Amino acid sequence: MENPALIFSAIDNSLDFVGNHLNGLLHTVYSLPDYMIDDTKQPSTKDWRYWKPLNAIIPEADFSTYETQTGIKLPASYKTFLGYKFFMDLNFGHEVVFFKHTKNWLNDNLEKINMWRAEFTIEKGLLPFADFSDWGLLCFDANKSFEDNEYNIVYIDHEDIDNPKEYKHGRFAFLDLIKEMNGTLNEWKQEIMNE
Repeated sequence: MENPALIFSAIDNSLDFVGNHLNGLLHTVYSLPDYMIDDTKQPSTKDWRYWKPLNAIIPEADFSTYETQTGIKLPASYKTFLGYKFFMDLNFGHEVVFFKHTKNWLNDNLEKINMWRAEFTIEKGLLPFADFSDWGLLCFDANKSFEDNEYNIVYIDHEDIDNPKEYKHGRFAFLDLIKEMNGTLNEWKQEIMNE
């Protein structure tokens, strides 16, 4: 991928805003890996803990394993995204919510695929990577690839799982989504800061 700076700055933008200007990076302790707990801050309840993002070190072999298990090549931009930081969640104030991304990312992503069932996702050439609001799933549509295995983004929902729909009309790949989400975050930031 030519310019990873856009992805890196969007991730940092989200983590900085939530961590420093909202309630902080909080998550339920029950699904938070020990290595991500931030003991420098104490929450007001024992059910929640602050978490810290970590640099993600993902060997190329793990990406290859994931591609083999799903049968779909990963977009170069998405590999850059996965290879930057581990996080519990990234809040952009947007309807798209990326899957949590920890050292167990490969199994977590496969679990999401299993939850939505392979016959509706990877067997149709759709690779899930994020939740869409509270009723759907965003996927890469690997049935038509562009340079660097980039794909258009589609979504499936519970009510019509058999028919994936375009997320946006025309070519709209992962970098386009990152730009859109970062724009939403910047608007949200302005609103909060002006209050």
